[in-house]
Amino acid sequence: MAKIIRDIAGNPVPQYMKEDESAFEPVKGKNGGSNINAAAATKDFTLQNAATANGNGTSANLAGAYGSFAVQIKGITNATINFETSNDGGTTWDAIRGINQGTGWVAITATENGTYRFSVAGIKLFRARISDYASGTITALGTATVVAEPSQVNPISLTIR
Repeated sequence: MAKIIRDIAGNPVPQYMKEDESAFEPVKGKNGGSNINAAAATKDFTLQNAATANGNGTSANLAGAYGSFAVQIKGITNATINFETSNDGGTTWDAIRGINQGTGWVAITATENGTYRFSVAGIKLFRARISDYASGTITALGTATVVAEPSQVNPISLTIR
């Protein structure tokens, strides 16, 4: 029996049954692109949960399957959040630049509450590590989103009379 094709969030994608009824095929556009609305595929993560000390928190396992990651920081009074990624299973962590959605500034750390957006295509693990903790009850919540490639638009010609 053929299985329905689903996106990363488990939602069925536009598809049809092959003529020989052996499998479903995703619907493709004129230029071969898939008509899948991947932007609806999201996953939420808790990176820090009411933390009151320095610590790595919980890593988000992005598995290289997402394009964008937004992190909301709440409860900082005197601490630093370090945004870091790893592609070797968590052995090595590197800083990643994100954009503070409130100010537009590029940052690799946060010292105040806010939401930061990161480009994470191909990234396997993401964490929000707390350092220089002095006070606050810090929560960091992340949302990963599959970002669809821009669709190719076929030009049309119009005749206005």
